Amino acid sequence: MRYLDRGQETYQFTIWKDPSVPETGLANQNAPLAKAVLDAEVGDELEILGRLIRKAVVESVN
Repeated sequence: MRYLDRGQETYQFTIWKDPSVPETGLANQNAPLAKAVLDAEVGDELEILGRLIRKAVVESVN
């Protein structure tokens, strides 16, 4: 995925059941990031809710 306020920089991560470990790209399935992308498809624009609301676009799904 790519945050729209970060230019072309992309962010890859894995959704899993254990606690999030952001520095290694692991997001807990209940984290705002994971919830936002679970049903997303390539090209979807999302709003990621956290301390801030950030807009992002899904670049690929594996």
